[in-house]
Amino acid sequence: MRFTTVFRAPRPPSEDPQSAKREQTDNLELTIDLFNAFDRVNPTTYVGVITSPLFGRANIARAPRTAQVSLRYRF
Repeated sequence: MRFTTVFRAPRPPSEDPQSAKREQTDNLELTIDLFNAFDRVNPTTYVGVITSPLFGRANIARAPRTAQVSLRYRF
């Protein structure tokens, strides 16, 4: 699950003709990523030994809820 918000700030006009070709705003982007937000079991590794009584069953699960926050500044 991802949530993103962009904050924009206009730049003051410049006398330089090269800067006129670039974007005239600065952007600050805040992103929040949620992994396994509903805390469900996500098996990753299954027993593959045919003679094992646990053959075909999962024996490892992925991590519980995890969040990642990132901030990006574009100019």
